[in-house]
Amino acid sequence: MVDEALQSFMHDDLAHSGLTAEELKAEPLGMPALKQRIGLENALPCRGGYSIPYFNYDGSPLIDSGIPYERFRLLDIEPGSEIGKYLSPAGSKAHLYIPERFHMALMNSRLDTKVVVITEGEKKAAAACKAGIPCVAIPGITMYRDSEDRDKLSKEIRNFLVPLNDSMQIFYVVVMFDSDGYPVSTKQMPSDEEEAAKYEPLNRGKKVRNRDVFNQAFRFANLIKQSIAGLRVAYTWCYPAFSTTTGPKGGKLVVVEKQGLDDAIQNGQTDDLIKQIETVCERATAGDGEGGYIPLGMSNDGLTVALWSIPQNCLIKTSLASLNNAATLAGICGRSWLEQKFTKMVHDTVEFDVKKASMEIASICANKGAFHGGDRIFGTGVWSPDKREIVINTHNAVYLQDGSTIDRIDENRRELYVNGGAATPPPPPEHIVTDDEYARVCAKIYRDLGTWSFEKPVVMDDRLKNFPMGPSLVMGWMTMVVYLGLLERRPHMWVVGPRGSGKSRLLSYLAHMLIGYLKHTDMGSSMTEAGMRQFLQNSCFAFIIDELEKENTENGQKLLSAIEQVLKLMRAAYSASSTVFKGTADQKGIEFRIMTSVMAASIAEPALEPADRSRIVMVKLSPRVGATGQPPENLTPEESAIFFWGTIQRWGRFQHIYDLALKNWNTYAGNGDSREAETFGTVIAASMISNPKIQTDEQILTVLKVMIICLQPQLDEMRQGTAEHEIILNTLLTKNIPVEYHECDENGREHINRETHSIGGLVSNLVNGGTNSDEIRALGLVGLRVWENDGNLCLAIAHKHSGLTDLLKGSRYNKNGAWAGGLKDVPGSTWDKTVRINGMSTHCVMVPARHLALQPDNKATMPMRPNSFDTAHTIN
Repeated sequence: MVDEALQSFMHDDLAHSGLTAEELKAEPLGMPALKQRIGLENALPCRGGYSIPYFNYDGSPLIDSGIPYERFRLLDIEPGSEIGKYLSPAGSKAHLYIPERFHMALMNSRLDTKVVVITEGEKKAAAACKAGIPCVAIPGITMYRDSEDRDKLSKEIRNFLVPLNDSMQIFYVVVMFDSDGYPVSTKQMPSDEEEAAKYEPLNRGKKVRNRDVFNQAFRFANLIKQSIAGLRVAYTWCYPAFSTTTGPKGGKLVVVEKQGLDDAIQNGQTDDLIKQIETVCERATAGDGEGGYIPLGMSNDGLTVALWSIPQNCLIKTSLASLNNAATLAGICGRSWLEQKFTKMVHDTVEFDVKKASMEIASICANKGAFHGGDRIFGTGVWSPDKREIVINTHNAVYLQDGSTIDRIDENRRELYVNGGAATPPPPPEHIVTDDEYARVCAKIYRDLGTWSFEKPVVMDDRLKNFPMGPSLVMGWMTMVVYLGLLERRPHMWVVGPRGSGKSRLLSYLAHMLIGYLKHTDMGSSMTEAGMRQFLQNSCFAFIIDELEKENTENGQKLLSAIEQVLKLMRAAYSASSTVFKGTADQKGIEFRIMTSVMAASIAEPALEPADRSRIVMVKLSPRVGATGQPPENLTPEESAIFFWGTIQRWGRFQHIYDLALKNWNTYAGNGDSREAETFGTVIAASMISNPKIQTDEQILTVLKVMIICLQPQLDEMRQGTAEHEIILNTLLTKNIPVEYHECDENGREHINRETHSIGGLVSNLVNGGTNSDEIRALGLVGLRVWENDGNLCLAIAHKHSGLTDLLKGSRYNKNGAWAGGLKDVPGSTWDKTVRINGMSTHCVMVPARHLALQPDNKATMPMRPNSFDTAHTIN
C-alpha cells in the first residue's frame, strides 16, 4: 500500500510538467517495490518513486531482458544525496521513449512543417505531444549512440526515424535540449556574479551554462545526418526564462532560469516553441545521401566547371565533355535527384535527360564567374582564414575550436573545407578537455621523453645543467605542430643522435603523439620536394623524416640531393601563407599550400647555410648507457585526442606567451634578429602551454630566460653565420699533433726530437714548398696529406680514418666519416679521390689549398731543414 505522501509527491512532480499519472501510465512505488523493480538490495536515499513504462511505436510494451522496460523517478530524495533523479533497471539498455500521444500529435501537429522533435526526458516529450508537438525522448543527453558501436546512431532511433522519413510522414528532425545549453550573449547573462561565474565561454562572445548540453545537441544531430540519407536535421535548445527584478540599490537585475520543453509549455510559451522549431527547420541540412550540387564557377578557359557534390560532400572539377556522361552526372548529383529534376520517360521507365542536365549545370556554373580555388580550398588541418575562428578540418567532419561542427561548404561562406589530405587531425573527445586531463597527458609525455638521453645544456651555471632542455624543445615542436595552419612562422627541428641513442624509437613515439596528423618515414634518402608537395596539396600537417644523412658512401651524392630537396621545402614552408602553383606535363598545373614543418633526424649534424640554421632548432641525443629498460608505450588514441584538442583550446594562451617572448627576446638573448626570435620563440612558447606550473607573466619570463641561456651556444653558432665546411676546416687546422723529427748530431748519431705543431702550420709549410718527410708522416697518421690534384695543391682528407676520429673527439664531427660529408660543399673540392697516405691507398676529399686559412707555424720546420732520414724514408 503506497502512502498518501508519496502519492502527493508524484502528483506534484507530474503536475509541474502539466501531466497526470494516467497520461504517463505512471505507478507510485514504495521503497520495497522500487528496490525490487530496479533490482537493488540496498535502500535508496528517498521516500520512494514512480515508474514510467516504455512502449514501442505500435503501442506494445517495450521488452528489455525479457520483461517490460520502465524507468523510475525517485521522489523526496534526501538532502545532500548525489544520486540521480532517474534510475533504470540493473543490466538494462537505454531506449527511445515514445509517448502514448505521439501518433495523435504527429497526425494533428500544430506545426506547419512535418517534423519530429527529439528531446531529453520522458516528461518533456509527453508534455510536448500533449501540446500538439510531435516529440520523443532519449533518457540522457548522451544516450543516442549504439551500445555496440559508439560511432553509430542507436539502432532503435534509426529504426524509428527511417520509416517516418521513407513514408514522408516527416521531412525534418529537430534535436531540442534544455535551455542550459543555449548560448547567451553578454547582455543576457545573469546579474548574480556567483551564477554568472558558472557560465563557460564559447566563440564570438557567447557563453553557455552547460557545455555538455550544448555539445551533445549538435553531435546528436550530426550523427542522425550521417546515418539517414536525405533526412534534414537541425538542433537547438529551449530559450531560457529571462526576467528582471529590482536590486537592493534600485537597479534592474537580470535573472535567468533553466527551462525544458515542459517548463516552456507550462509557462505559456507553446506558440513561441512552435515558431522556434519552424525557424530552426529552415536551416536544417540533409544527410549525406541528399542529391544535388552547389555551383562554384568555371575555369578561365571555359572548359572546366567547379561544383560541390552534395552526395559526395566534396569539391569536383570536371570538364564540360564529362558532364555529358550519364554516369559522371549520377556520381556528382545522385541519380534520384536527377530523375526528379530532369525527368525523361523512356519506354515507361523514368530516366533523366543528360543533355538538359549538363547544359543547365554548365550554365549555372558559368554564371558564377571564374573559380579560383587556390585561396578558397582548405584540406585537412587546422585553419583560421578569417583570423577569428579556428577551424579543424578532419576526414570525417569540420569542427570549431569548441568541438561543434560546421558544414564543409556554405553558400554564405567563401572557404571550402574538403576532406582530401594525406593526414588528418583526430576527432574531438566527447567533452571539452579539462585542465586536469591535459596536464595528466602532458606530464606523461614529459616522463616518456625523459627516458631518452638528451645532450645536456653547455652552461656555466651548474644549476641549469640538468634543465630538461631537450624534452622541452621536442614538446614545444610537437605542440606547435597542432597550430601549423595558424602560424605566420613555422620552425623546423633537426634531431641529431648517434647509433644506439634511440633516435628512431623517439621519432616513432612522436608520430603517435599526433597519430594520423603526421607523416613519418625512415626513408629520408628517397624524399623529394615534389613528393612532399603532392602529399600536402591544400592540407597542413608535419613530416618526421629519419635517416636524412650526408654519408661517406657511393650513395652520398644521392643523399646530399635528398637533403637539399627537404631543405628547399623547409625554406618555403617556414613563412608561406598562400597557395603555390606548379606546372605539370599536361599544362594544367597543380595547386599547393606549403604549410608544414619538418622534424628531420640524422646521425651526423647537417651542413646548413646560416639562413637555414635560423629556421631550424637543433636537438641532440647522447648514446644510452647501461640498461635503460623498455621504451615507453605510445599514447593511446584517446590520449592523442586529449593532447591535440587540449592544445587547440589553449591557442589564446600560446599567443600571449609568444608575444611576451618576442617582446623580451633581445633583453635575454642579446642582439638577435627577428627570425631568430620567431623561430626559437615559437617553440619555447609552445613548450610552456603544456606546463600547468607556468601561469604568471613572471614565471613565463623566468623560463624564457633559462631556456635562452641553455640555447646560447646554438644561437652564437647561428649568428656567426659560418658554413659547415668552414667550421670543419677551422676545427681541423687548429688541432695540434706530435711530430717526431729524426735528426743527427755533429758526430752522426741519430736521435728523435719530439715537437707539437698545429695541423694548419704543418700544411702551410708543405704548401709553401716544404718536403720534410717527418711532417708528411705526422699528417698521414691523422689521415691527411698535401697532394697535387689537376695542377692545384690540395689538402687530401681521408673519408674515414681512425686518426681523424681520435683527433676530432669532443667535436660534433668525430663520427667516422661525418667530416667528409660536410666538406663536399667546399668550392672546387673533389670527392672520392684515391691518394696514398703513409703507403696506403685512401679515398679522400681534395680541398684546394686556396680555401685553407693557413699561417706558417713558427715552431714547424722550413723546407731547408736538414733531415738525414729524408732519403731513407720515402713516403708514397
